[in-house]
Amino acid sequence: MKSTSLLLPSLLVALFSLSYAKADTYKSDFPNDTRYWIGSDFWANRLQDWRVKMGRLECLEGAADMPLRTVHWLTGDVSPNGESFELKVRTGTLGFENLADGSSFSGFLVGAGEGGLDYRGASLIHNFSGLGGGLLAVFNDKGQGQFMANNDIDKDARPILATGANNSPETRTGKLGNYEDYELTLSVSAVVDGSRSLELSVVNLFDGKVVTRVGLDNYPAEKLQGNIAMVSHGGKATERRYWFRDFSAQGEGIDVHPDRHFGPILGVIYSLDETRLKLNAQFPPLGFNDSREAVLEFREGDQWRPVGKELIEAPGYTALFDITTEAVLEDCDYRVGYSWGEGTYWFEGQIQAAPEVGEKVTVAGLTCYQNMGLSADGTWGAGAAGAPDGRWLSPNVWFPHTDLISRIQSQQPDLIALLGDQIYESGNPSGSDHSEGNPQLDYLYKWYLSLWDLGRLTRNIPTVVLVDDHDVYQGDLWGNGGTPIRDGDN
Repeated sequence: MKSTSLLLPSLLVALFSLSYAKADTYKSDFPNDTRYWIGSDFWANRLQDWRVKMGRLECLEGAADMPLRTVHWLTGDVSPNGESFELKVRTGTLGFENLADGSSFSGFLVGAGEGGLDYRGASLIHNFSGLGGGLLAVFNDKGQGQFMANNDIDKDARPILATGANNSPETRTGKLGNYEDYELTLSVSAVVDGSRSLELSVVNLFDGKVVTRVGLDNYPAEKLQGNIAMVSHGGKATERRYWFRDFSAQGEGIDVHPDRHFGPILGVIYSLDETRLKLNAQFPPLGFNDSREAVLEFREGDQWRPVGKELIEAPGYTALFDITTEAVLEDCDYRVGYSWGEGTYWFEGQIQAAPEVGEKVTVAGLTCYQNMGLSADGTWGAGAAGAPDGRWLSPNVWFPHTDLISRIQSQQPDLIALLGDQIYESGNPSGSDHSEGNPQLDYLYKWYLSLWDLGRLTRNIPTVVLVDDHDVYQGDLWGNGGTPIRDGDN
């Protein structure tokens, strides 16, 4: 019997990886641990390019050919109400090359998506500039504050809109190193005549002196709506990257959305065979000090009954429950629990009982799941999908597929069939990474996007998953499109 009840979003009891002082105030709290997953409030581009270590966020990629690495704040953004707000973050360098030409920088990206994208789609913005790409407020390797456009049609262009002087010439003019500690403050005024005034100031926390200050007037208010991100840009240096900590946002011009967190349980896929249930809970890469155990519970009346406990297995970071119970002969509410902080995170869904013999069965089949028409790094698009109007506008950023998900839900399917190419290793949103230690994280980076989207279905509907060539990072493994092999056979 199919239920049409709507389940509440997943709940987090006790702690998020953040602190809220009031509705329009946020401050990050990166853990004193080491892991690639930043936390449930953030999305990193790419997963392998960032880590948290001993209370701070560190960029791991500083190559000049991968210039703009971003970590987007998921649980807050710039409000369309036009009120003032303030962003703060501490930052310093991790690269040690003695090159100070102003090409590398750290700081903020604001207005990512410029209000025209779902916050999840806007969270993919990194690497290239493009229409809808937002505004950069940064501190460069010459000790200057700058405002730069990240929304130029030229993917490699970031026009400088304003530059502040280096008030401490000894700062950032020599060899950069891990000893730096600066606080960046971005202050944005309320809307006046459709425009805003911005000011970026940088203080050296070792001596309390202002290093640089720069202002930008008459910036279009609508172009500041959207996501906020921290950015690390390697510039022309062989290796330069940055660290961050104590990111905060406050003011009436900030909207905080605690319900937008993603993790620590990223999604669930389950299937049924009469009374046998297989349920797979997906986790992010966990830290050394994080729990490695998940629990499964069923609802019985007003109570929850434990039915299983499983280890979270690396390198996939999944907990697979395989149980036999007559409880699944009827629709059954479930929840997966995970110890997180000082409390327990609960991810809720519904086991949908199998149709009875003779009942009509509705199957929703999906294949060839694509996130972008033109990739974030130029590895996909030009010939295959044309040249969509703007890299960071909705004609190009197809993720998340909210209209598709809504239409599938309206059909109340009995089964979801994922028929292959749930990910593409190239260009969705970035190219494949086969460098040492990275292929697993690169795969998870792309798989998490699919689950973030399709998980709205799979948490409540039985799902079977088949793989095709791109799912295993082997394009055209099954025959190369019919091209004859050497002996003439297809």
